[in-house]
Amino acid sequence: MPKFPTFPQTFDNSLQINITNLKKWNYLQPGTDRIGTLIWSVRGEETAKISIYTNTKEVIHYIDLYYKWNEKNINYRISIEYVPSNLGKGNMPFFICPQTGKRCRKLYLIGGYFLHRTAFKHAVYLKQIESKFYRRINKKYGAYFDLDKMYHKIYKKHFKTHYNGIETKQYKKIKKRIEQGKKITYREIELLYMGILKP
Repeated sequence: MPKFPTFPQTFDNSLQINITNLKKWNYLQPGTDRIGTLIWSVRGEETAKISIYTNTKEVIHYIDLYYKWNEKNINYRISIEYVPSNLGKGNMPFFICPQTGKRCRKLYLIGGYFLHRTAFKHAVYLKQIESKFYRRINKKYGAYFDLDKMYHKIYKKHFKTHYNGIETKQYKKIKKRIEQGKKITYREIELLYMGILKP
């Protein structure tokens, strides 16, 4: 019997909870508690959702997560710790991973629980398993394939292109990426896939 290939779990394809988003969605307003639902979707179609309860009234702030994983009800608490900002403006919130005890800004769902990335010994980022051939293609033609994503970022609601009349660093970076992508022709991509043009 042939051996079936095994593919590593990747952080990029895992559900994530980002503390920046929780703050933006007003889940971390001081002195409040809130119940809500976090929803993930792909191309407008819902793929997953979980219930969340946040409490910033207690001495130790925390979030409680409620969801089903493989037909099993899961519920656990994640503490939030605040660290003085490097910019000297207030404090930055961090999750405290319930398994590793490490501070983090993102939690990844692998094996049923949202945890710090170091809790998953066999998970990797997609960049780590790209072939050399793919890396060469991405380095030379990646800007072409990123065009839609870059335009989406620029026209996203509340995206700031300027601050005090000056272009933001992020806007300049995206504009540069778009210009790089526009210099690559569709014919080049055709020849690349036909094997005539080498990366």
